[in-house]
Amino acid sequence: NYDRDLWGPFIGSRVPEADESSVIKNFSDYWMESWGVNLGAKTNDYDLDGLGNLLEYALGGDPTDGGNVGMPPVFQRDGNSFEYAHVVRNDDSDLEYTVQSSTNLVTGPWETASYTASSTNSVDPVFNGVSRWLPIQDTNAFYRLKVEQ
Repeated sequence: NYDRDLWGPFIGSRVPEADESSVIKNFSDYWMESWGVNLGAKTNDYDLDGLGNLLEYALGGDPTDGGNVGMPPVFQRDGNSFEYAHVVRNDDSDLEYTVQSSTNLVTGPWETASYTASSTNSVDPVFNGVSRWLPIQDTNAFYRLKVEQ
């Protein structure tokens, strides 16, 4: 437990202070420890809402409240393409957000989706919104947001 208030923006990782562990942590580790419960690993889904802890962090969710998944991606038709819009944290450069596509939802493979254009705008002090326009295909196409650290 830490008795410090953490204020952002935090970019990447930081060096521990004298009374902390010598293991360098990134901001998502501090975020996971700040909820007052043991959330487990970043891949765990503590609140059973279908999102792992890392994805809840990446989308601004509350990992202890199954009703708060943060700002989930939005997928909608926009003329001759689909707009895939999602948020990205602007205070953690260790996160990598990738829109992926597959023609088979069950077996994959999942590959980085091609898109014709993208745009970014500020949502709030911690998040930016990103939109990508994906071509409409004649075949089945499935899309997902993959977040890695």
